[in-house]
Amino acid sequence: MFETSGDILNLVLMVCIAVLTFFICWALYYVIATVSKAKRLVDKADRIINNAEGLLSTVKSTLSDSGLYLKFFNLMAGQILNILKNRPFRWAATEKNTSTTQATRKKATVKKKVSKKKSAKK
Repeated sequence: MFETSGDILNLVLMVCIAVLTFFICWALYYVIATVSKAKRLVDKADRIINNAEGLLSTVKSTLSDSGLYLKFFNLMAGQILNILKNRPFRWAATEKNTSTTQATRKKATVKKKVSKKKSAKK
């Protein structure tokens, strides 16, 4: 089958080229798979960025619209506070507090009387 050393050399070269071709194809497959994963990752990042930009623009427009409402509510709250601060019937609130205080004092005196009676029985 092999008559000369040239035939053996050709056989060895053929095997080396076949093995080299196999490893180049294998490496090329992994490079293509890595590039494909990187492309999917970049596409996903692009979608996330686009969604964030949309959300940011929505929040910005909402805040600019609600800024008018906040100013309105701020003015209304200020007017309500002024009305409550300058109301003519302030005595009603203080009278309620004094009646509550008097009721608490009555309870305390009743408890003292009861404790004195118990100590007198002993």
